[in-house]
Amino acid sequence: MAKAHRTLPEGYAIHQTLDFSHNLKATLLMNLAVFVLIVPLAWFARWFLAALHPQTDVLRTLLDTSTATQLTLLAILIGLCILVFSLHEAIHGAFFWLLTRERPRFGFKIRSLSLYAAAPDWFLTRNQHLIVGLAPLVLITAAGLALALLLPPGGSLAAVGAVVINASGAAGDLIVVIWLLTKSPDTLVRDTGDAFTLYQPALGAPAGSEA
Repeated sequence: MAKAHRTLPEGYAIHQTLDFSHNLKATLLMNLAVFVLIVPLAWFARWFLAALHPQTDVLRTLLDTSTATQLTLLAILIGLCILVFSLHEAIHGAFFWLLTRERPRFGFKIRSLSLYAAAPDWFLTRNQHLIVGLAPLVLITAAGLALALLLPPGGSLAAVGAVVINASGAAGDLIVVIWLLTKSPDTLVRDTGDAFTLYQPALGAPAGSEA
């Protein structure tokens, strides 16, 4: 795999930018994708839990609990969301570090109320950024489903819930991944957290320019 670049290689120029902080259409598309994903993910969670624990309707049991218990479960759900989203960005950060050997930047987006990891001082190849973008979805899904197979009903519900939360929260990653797949492999990506700037060899660039 080609290496990440600390400086933009000679012959490259800006090709396109996707800025979620200033592009209302992209932000609305990302939020819509979250809601679109929730429906099949919720169906999958119900089916998967029923297949794992056919004698126990875990979701129905939770709905039939007292109000106090449901409030406790709501607090647990909020804590689970914070844990999952933190782990999601930590995985992004770990892969940025593996590719650049430099500490990534972590932050919080006020507009979307979400965490982010970025490598604003680096230019990653398209394929490298595809790996960074998909890593949390793949790893958390695999780990969550594996844990669900080993845990009792309550633990399985938490593990599958983490998978659903992570997958729905990965809508922005999936939008960027799909966008990058339409670009040539020699494209370089600069990720600043809110914005993704693409660079491609300019017309007439030297044939030996790195990619």
